[in-house]
Amino acid sequence: MEKLFSCCPVLEDLSIHGNHGFYGLNFTVSAPELKTLKVQWTTHGDYERCNFYVVAPKLENFHLWQYPSTDCFLENAKSLVRVTISLQDHFADEDRLFAIRGTALLAGCCLPVFDKLSRLELALCNCYYWELLKELLRRSPKLEYLVLELKDIICSTAPSSHQWSPPESIPICLLTHLKTVSIRGFKGKLDEMDVAKYLLNNGEILKMTTFYSEDLFRTKEELKMELSMCQWGSKACQVEFFPAKKTKACHF
Repeated sequence: MEKLFSCCPVLEDLSIHGNHGFYGLNFTVSAPELKTLKVQWTTHGDYERCNFYVVAPKLENFHLWQYPSTDCFLENAKSLVRVTISLQDHFADEDRLFAIRGTALLAGCCLPVFDKLSRLELALCNCYYWELLKELLRRSPKLEYLVLELKDIICSTAPSSHQWSPPESIPICLLTHLKTVSIRGFKGKLDEMDVAKYLLNNGEILKMTTFYSEDLFRTKEELKMELSMCQWGSKACQVEFFPAKKTKACHF
């Protein structure tokens, strides 16, 4: 694959889709002019790992659909503006190790911050991924739009294992840039409510927080009441509840 990229010095848009089967693979994507990269790589069962190493200094848009046996490493990605990450898995028991590994990868990365990142879309399947969210917020000081998609998959561990633990310091983006938060698949679980309260409490210039919900654990009125009782960082922020598959809003 390295030889292929060497023949495409002006490549700007690349999509990689596939399944590596039983054998582990290492891919190096080196493209000096690449601006958009989409990676969707699946695996089945407890097979060997697949690693993607990306060297694209002009990368602006990065979309990753990732399974536990797939790792993606970005080098010199300071030009990123928009990132979409979907963390998938087939086996709930792998969730915790996957999240720990992903957080360690970000924490150990030589890249200090995503200086230009303004929009982050993060799809969270199962539990344990709040640590990843905290690390991404910390590394995205100019983030303006945050989209969380909570996918409900049966998790084998106790609910107490999924609790939200606030970061030691408030991410800069919450204080200076974050304007819009959208949470899809919101059910009003304890950890989800804690995350929502934290964002509302510390988002000093938030203008809109939207929840797309179905199969709520409590009524919308109860959830709205609880959220309204916590202190909001922005007096101008509006909060709306939308049914997941409808357009009519319930707002306050």
